[in-house]
Amino acid sequence: MNYPEVTEEAEYWLEVAKRVFGPSHPRIATLLNEIGLLYKNQGKYSRAKELVEEALSIDKLSFGTEHLSVARDLNNLGELYMIEGEYKKAEGFFKEAIKIKEKLLDLDHLSVAISLEGLALAYLGQKRHKEAKRLYERAIEIMEKRLTPNDPNIIRIKKELGSKLKEP
Repeated sequence: MNYPEVTEEAEYWLEVAKRVFGPSHPRIATLLNEIGLLYKNQGKYSRAKELVEEALSIDKLSFGTEHLSVARDLNNLGELYMIEGEYKKAEGFFKEAIKIKEKLLDLDHLSVAISLEGLALAYLGQKRHKEAKRLYERAIEIMEKRLTPNDPNIIRIKKELGSKLKEP
């Protein structure tokens, strides 16, 4: 995929959508998030964070603080801060996303497992191995309830559990 070309076109359509729907419409937040992911995939994390933070602001204004769109934005910000090694900041975003998801979804929803894994990685970055292990195990438990035993996500997270949690 030609990310720069796709990103440029997405930015153009974002401006069109802002004129059509207004700059604070929830659809704009979704587009901001998607374009943020394009920048993330290009390693342009500062721009990605700007866009996702703007999406978060729009979603909070549109839906309040407890909405799945807000949880999506928080999770995406957590991932971006993780990439940059800002584990404590990432931790806060993941915790907030988990809180929202657990309130609005089934406690064993796959989306909860995804955020638990993110939080586990944030803990690992802070050398908090016991807490990370507990979260990884809970994420695996959720995935095993929802997916087939040979699902690549379960295999991947089990490998991570074994390799990343070797305490120094």
